[in-house]
Amino acid sequence: MKYLLFQKSLKYVRRVAEAFKGVRYWVTFNEPYVLLLGGYLEGAMPPGICNRELFVQAFKHLLQANG
Repeated sequence: MKYLLFQKSLKYVRRVAEAFKGVRYWVTFNEPYVLLLGGYLEGAMPPGICNRELFVQAFKHLLQANG
């Protein structure tokens, strides 16, 4: 699971950038903490995990991808 979120985000960004070459300005993920809170601490959103260690790891990777 190491860097999985980062790798998938990077793959997505590359595809979007290729598809929209003419776009000059981009914005980052909307409310990344909410995605991780629901998915890695509460289990209410995909991937439906309740694990503090995985939450911290995923948050770190999301911040890297968002940076």
